[in-house]
Formats: sequence, C-alpha cells, structure tokens
Amino acid sequence: MGSGEYNRKVTFYKEVYTRGDFGETVTSNSSACSLWAKVRIKDGKEFWAAQQVNAELSGLITIRYTTQINPKMIMKYDSIPYEIISVIPKERHGKYWETELHVKEVSS
Repeated sequence: MGSGEYNRKVTFYKEVYTRGDFGETVTSNSSACSLWAKVRIKDGKEFWAAQQVNAELSGLITIRYTTQINPKMIMKYDSIPYEIISVIPKERHGKYWETELHVKEVSS
C-alpha cells in the first residue's frame, strides 16, 4: 500500500491503573501513540436494546506493521472510541508489512 493511502490519524490509548485517595483502584486511559492509517468503517447497524435505538459501527483499520498495538487498547478516530477486536499482522515476501485491526465502536 502506498503511503498516500495512510491518510487518517488514529490515536491508541491504554488503560492505566492508579490508587485513589482512599486506596481504591482508579482506571484511566493514557495516550500510547498516534499513527497514520487507512480507515474503512464498514457497518452501521441499528438495533433495539433497553427500549431504545442503538447504532453500532465497525470497521477495518490498516496501519504499517507494528508490535505496539494490542486488543486491550482503545482506538479513537474522529473523536469516536473503538474497541480493538483483533490485530492481524500481514506478511508479504517473508516480512511483516501491515497490521489490520478489526474494530467496533465502544458503546457508551
């Protein structure tokens, strides 16, 4: 894939655990990295849950090969958080070339 196809900036966040004032565990997200990507949001399906309409988006994100990304992270694109469902390294001519991420919009 030519570099011109990686034309969208996506940011990855990892969960960070700290102790609160009363000893409780506090979870927050910390920015891990921002990368250029090819973004293809595939589905926009609506469904009923708890007597209200909910919309869910899923898609395929392609980035240059990296080992920094894992399914425990959250990805944000266009201010929308996405859960990483799978991380698939793609090989070409015996070398890893790209990483495909299957993502799903985080339900709020």
